[in-house]
This record gives sequence, structure tokens and C-alpha cells, in this order.
Amino acid sequence: MVRYFIDASDGAVGSVPTEVKDAETPALNLSVEAVSWGADADPQREGVAPHGGLAWSLAPGSDARASAAIGSGKVFSRLNGKQALTVELVVRAQAFASTTLSRLFGLHTLDGNGDKIDRLSLVAGGLLPSGGLGAYWNQQTASYAGDLAGQWTVDLSTRQVVHLVVETSAPQLERVRLYVNGSHVPGEAGVAGLTPPSANEQLSLQANDELVLGNAASGGSSFQGVLYYAAVYDEALDEPRIAAHACALLASDDAPP
Repeated sequence: MVRYFIDASDGAVGSVPTEVKDAETPALNLSVEAVSWGADADPQREGVAPHGGLAWSLAPGSDARASAAIGSGKVFSRLNGKQALTVELVVRAQAFASTTLSRLFGLHTLDGNGDKIDRLSLVAGGLLPSGGLGAYWNQQTASYAGDLAGQWTVDLSTRQVVHLVVETSAPQLERVRLYVNGSHVPGEAGVAGLTPPSANEQLSLQANDELVLGNAASGGSSFQGVLYYAAVYDEALDEPRIAAHACALLASDDAPP
């Protein structure tokens, strides 16, 4: 549905691109909001084919991000009301914000007080334990007051292919699943502040929601690392397809899996 290769077409290595191009049509290209500190600027292009990416090198928690309002286009029309979807990322993360959650990917908006609302996101840092990765699902009020839908322990310090699968028609403990390099990662059980989606729960989006890479809609939630690739599917990919995609993306994240 959307697919961001983040390669040479988005700019030269070391440059800050003006946008990140969507390879699917009609394209939802993302505008880049850069943050500078001295001679450094985030996010900037890093790496060469087949592993080009967008790097956040400054301390986590900045406003640097790539984002676009979804409007009434393909993301809204194909995900609003859905019970199943898949987020596919290739990422390396060295550090996360400590006083707030860093966002790797998400569909976000803000409430009237400027607080973040995560319709769908992958988060780390903050109050999560070291190595913890969490997922928000279908938040309709400020996320800080809501529960995560899933939580796992993963090592993202080297380049990894990550799949987040949501399927609310599945049994309760399988409604939000995580895979790293094609292998299923068991979720944390019995963790406070963790509530799986309701049975057959539908994702509820608004046209002013934003699709954001490396941050949240209002910023302040960046991570330190590289995002090499991001895609979203309006279906729950099955395990053989996830394994095949992971194999292809490990070899090259600058070409379709």
C-alpha cells in the first residue's frame, strides 16, 4: 500500500532529503523536517545500495522526522475500519529517548492539548525496559494514558527486518504479533499496561492523522539509528510470506521483496 525504499533516489549520502518517496501509486511522499546541531543534521541519507537508509544521529528525542497527512487517500481508504494489517521495517537502532517513548513508525495525531495519539505505532525507550519494543493500536485519546497492545524484547542494535502484524480476528494472544528476520518473537505476558485489541476491533483513523517515520506527529520522539525501509500492507501477512520478505530484505532493502 505504501513502500519507502529510502535509497539514492531520495538524495546523496550525507544529504538531508526534502522528501522520502513512496514507490506505490498513488504515492504518499513524506516531507522531511530536519533538525541541525552544529555541523550535524537529522535525518540524513546514509549507506549505499543495497542498504541505503535514513539516519538519525543526534541524541534521541528531537523533532527530526519524515511525515505526511494521510487525508482521504489510500491509507485512510484502505486501513480505516481494517481488522488486519502488517507493518514491515528494516531498521538499526542504537539508542532511544529516556523521558518519552521513541517512535520508529506510526500513524499519529495530537489531541487538543498537543499530546500524542498513536493510532498504530512501534515504540521503544521511555519506561519500557532495555531491549523492549512496544506497539500501540487504535488509541483515540492521549497515548500516555492508554495501554500498549503488545510488548517484546528484541535486539535492534544491528540491521534487522521487523514485521508487526495486527489481526484482531485471531485468538487474543495472537492479535498483535512481532517477527524479526522472519522468526516469531514471543510477546511479553502479564505485563502491566498491556492490553491486546478487542476481538474483531477495527482501526479508526481520521483524515488529519499523519504517517510518520522515525518520530511522532509533533516530534520529540526520535530514536538514534537508521531506518532503511518501511512498508504497510492492508492485510496480515502469513508466516511463509513474512519469511520470504525477510530473506529478500536482508539481502537488499533497496528493491521490492
